[in-house]
Amino acid sequence: MDDDQKYWLLSLVEFPLVAVAYGLILIAAVSADSVLSRGSVITKWVAVLSYSIYLTHKIIIHLLQRAAISLDAAPNSIFMFVLCIFCVVSIAYVVHIAVERPFMRLRDRLCAPNAA
Repeated sequence: MDDDQKYWLLSLVEFPLVAVAYGLILIAAVSADSVLSRGSVITKWVAVLSYSIYLTHKIIIHLLQRAAISLDAAPNSIFMFVLCIFCVVSIAYVVHIAVERPFMRLRDRLCAPNAA
């Protein structure tokens, strides 16, 4: 199978399957009877840190992979994968505590309805 056929197959079959799977997970998460709707500590923290993870993950992974290459380590190893996850989550937590929380408190104070 050549590259064009692979990309066509990805676009036609695999991407829509991933979208449907995520849709089903979302439906399960909002269903009152679902285990997913009750959540877990891990789910809660992934949700809390998701924006910080989104903002920081690319630069952290890029820097760690460059450091691995300069140290003659494999940048695509399992160890690097685990290290990247640990560093991304750790730095996202710091960003959440140092940046997000103070600005959310400020937002709440500025946007609170005035009590008469």
